[in-house]
Amino acid sequence: MSDDSEAREVSDDPLESGEDGVPSFDPRIERMIESGESLPSELETEIVESSEDLTDELVAVLTDEELAHGQAPGEGWAPAHAAHLLAKRDDREAIEPMVELLQTCEPGEALHPELIDALQLLGDAAFEPVLEALQASDDRDARSSMLEVATHLGVEDEALYREAIAFFRDDPEIGAGYLANYGDDRALDVLCERLDATDVDTSGGMLANQDIIEIGEAIQALGGDPDDHLIEKIRLVKRRRRRSGGGLGQLLEKFGGDDDSPEPAETSRDIGRNEPCWCGSGDKYKHCHWREDRRGDKKRKK
Repeated sequence: MSDDSEAREVSDDPLESGEDGVPSFDPRIERMIESGESLPSELETEIVESSEDLTDELVAVLTDEELAHGQAPGEGWAPAHAAHLLAKRDDREAIEPMVELLQTCEPGEALHPELIDALQLLGDAAFEPVLEALQASDDRDARSSMLEVATHLGVEDEALYREAIAFFRDDPEIGAGYLANYGDDRALDVLCERLDATDVDTSGGMLANQDIIEIGEAIQALGGDPDDHLIEKIRLVKRRRRRSGGGLGQLLEKFGGDDDSPEPAETSRDIGRNEPCWCGSGDKYKHCHWREDRRGDKKRKK
């Protein structure tokens, strides 16, 4: 047997360890691990279009806690890249480990939005595993993550609708978006009832009344026509927070115009979770600075 044949035979096991006990990967996966925050487009194309079975290696990277650390090769971005590549390769075998990992992944981690995007990209095949995890979990963050995936898949399912309604009742600020994503206008009555029952917080915190903004956006997304006093409540929020346009301004235009309150020199960070983040990253606010801003606002209230 030639040296080349022996080398091929060794590489047939993608996770065989080298002399130092560290798993040896396909050279392309090694390059991905080392690539840092930005995965080169040519490397992505090379991996996605490869006919070779790279599932085990990509899942191994995805689930490697050490590779998620900022001090790891690639500064902790390798698992996020693995999730993205598995989805682009339409690798259905990766759904189960992705769902399992998402249940424990912290929302602030780089991997979290990539897992959500990957499962959404995998489509209907991800729905049942995600729904099962949602129904089995009593952890708020895990349930929120599962709803973020499931309500974007376009699958009509009564059990999912009930889960989204239940989450909204517990956390209207976040849950309103899931009802909007799901797209069932039966939720309009629940949304309007909650908006009616929610008092405007006059404390003046940076994210005060975010629940009113999110509920209003959900009502708009579902084609609702709220009563005048609900529209006025949204207008009052704008006066209190002195916004200068953006998503809330569009909402007010949709629901009956603006007011004449003076505009501030700087735009505050009170934007919808599905809008682009204020920092200019291009990511949605909920995937970028939303939690950090929310934590800061809660500290100020204390």
